[in-house]
Amino acid sequence: MLEINSKSPSFIALDENKNQIDFDDYLGKKAIVLFFYPKDHTPGCTKEACTFRDQYELFANLNCELFGISSDSANSHSSFKEKYNLPFKLLSDP
Repeated sequence: MLEINSKSPSFIALDENKNQIDFDDYLGKKAIVLFFYPKDHTPGCTKEACTFRDQYELFANLNCELFGISSDSANSHSSFKEKYNLPFKLLSDP
């Protein structure tokens, strides 16, 4: 497990559109916030994602890239993102 403020290892993951996201492309360009959640469309995870959505402008103003990560599929992420109008990428970590 990573400690708060520790450097993330390099990784590649699929986003909600099945595009490969190479984390190295973002490192050093912006501050990065990764939030991990168990499952799309569940009450607690929806509340968490929507809280990040509602605060998204604050992150953007701080030049911060935000990513949500769960083990759900890209298809599940796509419907979750659309249903709740999430402005950040959702990454799949099966």
